[in-house]
Parts: sequence; C-alpha cells; structure tokens
Amino acid sequence: MFKENKIPSFVSYKLLIIILSFVIGFLNPAIFSRIFNQTTFAALLLTSGLLSYLAFLDAGFGKPLYTIMREYFIKKNNKLKSSISFSIIFYILVSILTILVSSIFAFFVFNFLKPDINMYSFIFFAIGLSTNIATNNFRHIFQAIDRYVFFEKILFLKRLFNLFALSFFLLPNGIIYFSISLICLNIFLTLFFVYKLNQIFQINFSNLIDYTSHHFWFKKIQSNALFFFFITVLEVFYYNYGFIYFSSLEFSDGDIVKYSLFNKIYLSIVLFARIPADISIHLASDYFHNKNIIKFRKTVIRTLFYSIPISMLTILPFIFYDNLIFTIWVGENYFNSFLKIALIIAIFSNCFHHIAGTYLFSIGNNFKTCLKINVFSNLLILISLFYGALVSLNMEIILINISLVYLLTAFIYFLNFKRLLWN
Repeated sequence: MFKENKIPSFVSYKLLIIILSFVIGFLNPAIFSRIFNQTTFAALLLTSGLLSYLAFLDAGFGKPLYTIMREYFIKKNNKLKSSISFSIIFYILVSILTILVSSIFAFFVFNFLKPDINMYSFIFFAIGLSTNIATNNFRHIFQAIDRYVFFEKILFLKRLFNLFALSFFLLPNGIIYFSISLICLNIFLTLFFVYKLNQIFQINFSNLIDYTSHHFWFKKIQSNALFFFFITVLEVFYYNYGFIYFSSLEFSDGDIVKYSLFNKIYLSIVLFARIPADISIHLASDYFHNKNIIKFRKTVIRTLFYSIPISMLTILPFIFYDNLIFTIWVGENYFNSFLKIALIIAIFSNCFHHIAGTYLFSIGNNFKTCLKINVFSNLLILISLFYGALVSLNMEIILINISLVYLLTAFIYFLNFKRLLWN
C-alpha cells in the first residue's frame, strides 16, 4: 500500500529530479549552440528529439505490466514474483533493442544533415542518450511495489551524474567522454536494479530464464500491450511530430532549432505540471481498488487544483522575459508572439490530458478507449500538417493549429475519465 508518511520524501525527490531535468534540458542547447555550428547544433537537437520515439520499443508492455504488478502487490497475489521476473528480463531485452535503434537513427540523421562532427562520435552520442532511456523502464517495477522513494533517490543521483557529464563537452573530443560515461553508468544501474529486486523477492537465475513463466505473462499481457503499443506510438508522435515533419520538408536548420527549443520548453514545463498526477496516482489506485470512491474523487480534485496553477506560473517567465532568457540561453531569441500563444494553449491542455490519461491507463485499464481518442487526435494532427504543407503555412501557425488539437484532445479525455471512473 502507498504510505502517506512517505509522500513528503517522494515529493522532495520528485521535485529535485524535475528541477535537475529542467536544468539539464536547458544546458544541452546552451552548450551545443556555443561549441558547434548551427548545422551540428540542429543535428544534435534533432537526434535528441528523435530518440523520444524509442519509447514504443517496449511494445506497449510497460503500462499493462505496471497495472498488473501494482494490483498483485496491493492484493498480495503470489504471482507477483514471477511477473517481476518477466519484467526484468523483458526490460533488459528492450534496452539492447533501444541501443541498436538509436544507432540507426543517428546514422540517418548524420547523413541527412551532414554535421561537422565525426560520424562515429555522433552515433556514440545517440547510444549514450539511449541508455538513459533504457534504465528508466525499471521505474514501473519499483513504483508498483512501493519502492517509489528508492527509485526516485537513484534517479536523482543519475540526474546529478548527467549534469556533471555535460562538463565533458568542454574537453577536446568531449562528446566521446560524455557518451562513455552515460553508457557505463546505465550498465551499472541495470545490474544494481536486478540485484536489489533479487534481495527483495529472492529472484534467482532460474526465475529469469523460466521460459514457461515468461510465455504465460507474454500471452496474458499481449492484448492490452498491443493497444498500449499503438497508444504509445501515437502519443510519441503526438508530442514529437515536428522532429520528422520539419526535418523532412523544406524547413531550414534554423526552423529545426526553433521547433526543438519550443518543444523542449513545452515538455520541460509539463514536467512540473505533471507532479501532482504522478504523486496522486499511487494513493488514487489504492482508494479505487479498495472501493473508497469518496477519497478517490477528492484526490482527483486536489490533483487538478495543484496542476493548473503550477502550469501557469511556470510558463510566465517565457511569456514576459523571452528575449532575456533566449539570449542568455542560446545567443538569440527564437521566440515570438505566435509561439507564445501555441505554448499557452498546449500547456493548459496538458493539465487535463495528463491527469485524465494517467488515471484511465493506470487504474481503469481503459486501453481501447484511450486508443480511439489517440487515433482521432493524431488524425487531426496529420490533417493539420498536410494542410500546412499544402498551403505552405509557416511553422508558427502550424504549432498553433496543433495546440488547438491538444485542447480538443484534453476535453475528450476528461469527458471519458468522468464517464468511466468518476461514477
């Protein structure tokens, strides 16, 4: 069960991690823009953005696995150990696949933009970043078994190391040292996570290679995983469509940089806005599974009450002090009034979208409903992008149109949350 006395510690680490992620996210472009020319700068930002597509390499198993492990942990089901064994071996295989695909992404970006950097260094950079993504998958296991504070502590230390690793860029061939440090760190973390889970559940090597058990879990989760796989693919495109769209059409390196920075600001602010939902989901799942609907509803209302003000307060500096922030950040202001409008709409929409989506996925198992919503919203995005290409709309107008799609999607998500979980 989620222990309320652990909430302050969990919130503290969560907030520190988000602040560090925010700082790292802003230091990356600041360093790249000063060390590399604009083409290399655009290539590094584009590669970092494209790596977000690697989220779908877990084939949609991540969220259904969490849901099952969480339910089994709460109800003390004796199948919990075998489900965790399956999760461990599954995430190790996903990590290997993530590294391979990141190399392919980097190869194509390098040959497309031709940055002024050694190709092998560029590919190594992508591999280093991809190992960060791979170890993050273990979050599902530790959150499901109420070791959320433990994982947040590890993630906090990992973010500190990532921040330190950026200093390698100040050295000759620093991109190589940066990449090696990330790879070594994440290999160590993977082994440490397996060791820790073995301590808790006495998982031995025979459990990890138990084909019969793994096949059982694969078949059990497969149907929900298929839905969530499509949801993940759609959601990754939903938030990162521009890395493909703006790089494949006749947009300049400057436009790629502008979109990359806009997207980085949006996703960084969203990190803060998502804190209430990411914290409350653990309490809410307990209340929901134990049929305590009154406390469940109060938790939802409090989550929304905190999320909206956090979003609005975080966005204000970029609205009123954009020239100062961008000049210090990357040397020139890439922002304008149209981008501000797009950002405000997108941030406000995400408050409702994330809360409703998190609860529908993690508690209600409403994968089919969410898939239908995501298909509809991505179709609208594709229509907006096609229309933009057809009439040669500039990037700013395209981003406003997409933000309006975000607003409509959030409204539909919240209506379905109210229909399926509120009553």
